[in-house]
Amino acid sequence: GYDAPAGSLERKLLRRSIVRHPNLYRSLGLSYEHVRKCGALVVAWTEEEKAGLNQILRENIDAGDIESRLISKEELAIIEPSINKTALGAVIAPREVVAEPWLIPISFANSALLHGATIKTGEECVSASYDANRRVWSVKTQDGKIYTSKVVINCAGLYGDDVQEMIDLGCKTSSMTAKFKILPRKGQFVVFDGKNQANTGNYPDMVIQPVPTPRTKGIIVWKSVYGNIIIGPTAEDQISKDDR
Repeated sequence: GYDAPAGSLERKLLRRSIVRHPNLYRSLGLSYEHVRKCGALVVAWTEEEKAGLNQILRENIDAGDIESRLISKEELAIIEPSINKTALGAVIAPREVVAEPWLIPISFANSALLHGATIKTGEECVSASYDANRRVWSVKTQDGKIYTSKVVINCAGLYGDDVQEMIDLGCKTSSMTAKFKILPRKGQFVVFDGKNQANTGNYPDMVIQPVPTPRTKGIIVWKSVYGNIIIGPTAEDQISKDDR
């Protein structure tokens, strides 16, 4: 969580999740086979990036990751033999993990169903209004159905600003309105065949990250829980939200 803003709810929740994940995964029927505890390296490739490693380390420690530390070019080559020899040093974060990206959310969904939730798909929200006297939301779908609830969570991804606009139109309470605009960005990953990649010394075992900039975290290299090497993403700014 070092790259989440200091003092933010995001960082607080990230740090809390680290403590809660082991028991949560077990309760969902998952194991550490679905979470690869590999550690990560934030690698500097230029002198300017190398100078920025101290700030990254401070942010890690401020976030509560007291195990992170600076490592030299020489130690980096020992810890991660596959790294290009032009690397100048890194910050190592030993507790970084790679998670199984499909089974974990599916497990959350199944857990929700077991606890009485209903999951509805293919029902597009077209309007949302709030009754301040009753403290109840009314959400209308494209086919005319109306759902009422005390709590509505806007987690519409790229369409979050469109949903927020509906909320602004249907809500008279200023504390519930928030103007923002999502600017779509398209990214691509390369996923390599996982065969014969493990323990050869030719492929990275740890997550390899560049020094982030204010605009991007950059292109990352890591190994999936199944042994595939993955590289990405690219970042292409665009107007369309559905042009994949």
